[in-house]
Order: sequence, then C-alpha cells, then structure tokens
Amino acid sequence: MHRARPTRRKCLGIIFLLFLCFIFLYPDNPGPQTVWPRPREIISKIERDLEVSEEVEIYIEASTQNEKVNQYVKKSLKLFWDDMKTRKDHRARRSAIEASVIPRINISIKSVDPFAPPFGDNEKYTLIVLEGAIEIKAEAFWGVQHALQTLRQICTVYDLGDTRQFILPSIEISDAPQLPYRGLLIDTGRAFLSVPHIKKVISGMSMLKMNVLHWHITDDQSFPIEIKKYPHLHTDGAGWLGYTHNQGTYGAPQTPGRFYSQKEISEIVEFAELRGVRIIPEIDMPTHTRSWGRGYPEIISKCPSYVSQRASHLKGQYVVNLQLDISVPKTFEIVEAVISEVWDLFPDPIMHVGGDEFFPECWEEDVAQTERIYQTLSEASFLTRRRYFDRKIREIIKKKGESSGTKKNIMYWSEAFTDGVIPGIQETTSTIIQIWNARELASTTSSEFPFVMSNGFYLDLQYNDLAWWNFYTRNPLQGVPYQNHHLFMGAEACAWELTESPSYSNELLPNELTGTWFRGWDSKVWLKLIAFSENVWSGPSIRSSSESSVAPVIREVVSRMKSFGIDMPDFCQPYHLDVNNPEVCFPKY
Repeated sequence: MHRARPTRRKCLGIIFLLFLCFIFLYPDNPGPQTVWPRPREIISKIERDLEVSEEVEIYIEASTQNEKVNQYVKKSLKLFWDDMKTRKDHRARRSAIEASVIPRINISIKSVDPFAPPFGDNEKYTLIVLEGAIEIKAEAFWGVQHALQTLRQICTVYDLGDTRQFILPSIEISDAPQLPYRGLLIDTGRAFLSVPHIKKVISGMSMLKMNVLHWHITDDQSFPIEIKKYPHLHTDGAGWLGYTHNQGTYGAPQTPGRFYSQKEISEIVEFAELRGVRIIPEIDMPTHTRSWGRGYPEIISKCPSYVSQRASHLKGQYVVNLQLDISVPKTFEIVEAVISEVWDLFPDPIMHVGGDEFFPECWEEDVAQTERIYQTLSEASFLTRRRYFDRKIREIIKKKGESSGTKKNIMYWSEAFTDGVIPGIQETTSTIIQIWNARELASTTSSEFPFVMSNGFYLDLQYNDLAWWNFYTRNPLQGVPYQNHHLFMGAEACAWELTESPSYSNELLPNELTGTWFRGWDSKVWLKLIAFSENVWSGPSIRSSSESSVAPVIREVVSRMKSFGIDMPDFCQPYHLDVNNPEVCFPKY
C-alpha cells in the first residue's frame, strides 16, 4: 500500500510542536521548587518571574519593633543572603532573566511575646510574593524564620558569571505546624560531637522546620559539660571510657578530656535560637551516672559484682550502668550545682532529668549505702529510694526557680512513670513523659501527664521496618487512647550513639552474625529525619500516600540540603548499599 510522504509544511509543523513541547517540559525558569515540609496551603498567583536582591528594602511594622526583633530579623536576612550567594545548586546563564524587581520586604509579627519558645501556634506564618513586595506575616519571630526557610526553597539561583540573579515565583503560602513539638535527640554522652557538627545539625533542623533539639549531654561513658563548681566532673569524666559499639569504633577517636565549655554552650544556644530551634538539656539521673564517679567516686554506688555481670564480650564495660549513691549529702550538693549551672546555660522552660533504665541490683549489692539510707528513710525499698531521690530533685528545681525568677518543667523517660516513681505527684502539668518503649506505651499514655512520643522513631536502629518510609508514615499517636490525645505534645526522633564519621563500618551483631550496622551520622540520620519532618509538620492530610510519589521529592530535598552545605549521601533507588561504592546511596535501614 502506497503511503504519502509528509510534506515540507507538515515537517515544519511537527518540528514546531516538538519545540513547544521542549519549552513546556524544560522551561528556562522551572518555577517554584517543592516546599518541604509541605505547607498547609499554597496559592499560586500570576505566572510571572520576580527578582529579589540583597539591596531590597526591609520594613518592620512599627507595632512589631523592639531591639531584639530588629536585631534577629537583620541577622536572619543576612543568613538568608549568605546561603543564597553560596548555595551550590545554581543554574548557569549567559544573560539575566527579564523580571520585575521586588523593591521591599514587609515583616509583621502579631505576638506581644515574639520570643516565647517555638511551640506550634506561635510558628504560623503567611508568605506572599508579589511584584510590589514580599509580605511576611507571623505570629512570632519563629514564623519569620520559617517563612525565610520557605523563601530559600522556592528561589531559583542563576549564575551569570560575575554575579547571581535570584528569581522567585509570584505565590502565596499559608502555613503552620501540625505538632507543636518536633524534636531530634543527639547523644554526646557516648560519642563527642564537635561544636561545628552540632551547629550543622541545628542548621539542617531549621531547614526542615524542626523546633526542638534534645541534647542528651551526659551518660555513663562521658560527662562532657563544664561544671565550674565541681570541675572534676568534666576534667575526669569527659570521654573517660571512649566510644565503642559492638567492638567497632567507627572512626570515632578516644575523647578523654573533650568537653563543652560554658562559653561554647552559650554560643550553641544562641546559634539555635536564631534558627528557630530550642534546646532541651538532659542530665540523666540517678542512673547512667558512672562518669560522675570518675572525679567524685564517693557519690557513686559500689557494686563490683553487678559491674562484672553487666559487662559484655561485645562492648566490654561500655554497657555498665551505674547509679548515684543517694545516701551521702555530697551527692545532692553536686546534683544541685549541676542543675543550677545547666539551668543558667539553657533558657528553655524544660529540663530533662532522665530517670530511665534503673537496675536495682547495684543498690542491692551496696550494703553500706543501704545502711546509711535507713538514717533518712524508715523504709528503704528501691521504689521508696527512687521517690526520695525524685523528691529531692524537685526541691532543688523549685529552689532554683524561686531564686532565679524563672520556672522549668521536668521531663522524664517513661520508666519514671512505669517504675512507679512519679505517679501520684501533684504537679502533673509541669511534668512531661518521653515514651521510647512500646511495652510502656499503654500505661504511660493512659496517665494524666503530657507526653512526647519517641517509640518507633529511633534513627540508630538497623531494623528494616524502620526505613525512611516508616518515619514518613508512622502515626505518632499509634496505640494512644483517644481520650488522652489532648496530652500529646509531639514526637521526637532519637539519634543514639552515633559519631560524626560519615563512613560505613562492619560490626559484630549480638547474635554473633556478621552484619552491617552504620554508626556514622550522615548516613544514619538525614534521610529518615527528612521524612520524619514532614510527618510531624504537615500531618496525614497533606503528606503523600505512596512511597513512589514522595521519593522523587525527597531526592530533591536531599540535593537542596547538600547545596546548602549539609553533608549526606545521595538518595537513590533502590534503597540498598553498593558495597563497592558505599558512599553512593543511603541504606534502607
């Protein structure tokens, strides 16, 4: 059958259609990039390129202004421009895009207390980008910070050779977090994390609109915080044991004597506040205190048989958990000094005092301590002793609050409730429980105490059911009685026993099988944390319902965060490790 050849006119028509397809599929300016975590509402305006430059005029509404607001807004905008001028995902162009120049940024803050700790309602913001101005309307300073993070994400940067051009879409975004508490735990009681690393973690959290850094400062293995009244706590206790995890050091050097000076801590706290991240310090007591005894052995329980039994052939004495000796007055003198100095360093209205993983065998073995405690208590069961210690802690905190004119709520791990220590206390509204163990979920969430959920959100675990998709989809309220949902503050992902090293290492697993378990921060944390951040900010009504649809967006977020200097492996499919080139992909674990 004879087929007619296409005419010249038809060929030109086909070429023209292909050209149009190319223009629409691969536009010169790709438009707004994905905002992450995805906001409650995006209203696109006129399809128009708008240009913003560092010379843009800043107007802060008169009712909003005070010295700290003006100072922090200026600092935040400087951070914004520093990031935009150095970000690595710019696009090369020979000439500038024709665009209307935005002349000013208008900022208004509604709250009369713009620096109350970021906690949900005071993080709301509206961002409007129009030809006449960029409008940022916020409940508090934290909303301004979130709006600037969103602005970073929707801005396209063009490299023109000797300068850069910053192009924004015309857009309106109204946004607020689903959960008021969106946290991340870091653990410096096991492996020392440098100040630059902690700052980088905070910067990454700010990009993801996470608002709580829970700093687990001390543990059995290290006391890495300067306490001026009792300096041997840190000079003798910091990094005394070194970092070991199942016979692997993971590139983490021994860190004896490395601690955070009070000056460094104040610097970190200020760094975090400017980025909308509050820091809750944790000094774990009365357990996980072996490091305290390196400088002051008289305040630690004496139980050598218990120590020998707890030691592991995989970890040596790394897993030995010692308790304070609560029968000697000096213990509470030191505890009071620690609480007082930590209180002054961290202005957040929450202080975490641990209270987890109590093993009675140590107190039971320490006969001398038992004899002394009878001088104070008529009945010396382990529960009575623990309640006695908790009562003393509360007295110290109340005394410090009265003398400083400030108040702090007390946060505990869930064992403090399930072991019977805090049930029955009167100050339920000032007591917060952090739930990490599924076994304690039902009883703890049925209590009258506000709670934060970490069960199911451990970043260091390797199990396959904790892949990034589970961090994205897991309901933090899973298993919580409906009538107690009003006590739910939010969720926290926990990065236990991780090192700064980005390398992958093999270790011997407890079942004697050789396997791969990653202890490096970059490969273990960021992918899950990115997924977790949208879970806790956006909630189920906004987030994607399929893994295949959200994976490309997360890949974009990974690339963007890397362009801002947050180190992490690339995100790729499938989620497996290439043993010949392990830096290529995130593991699925």
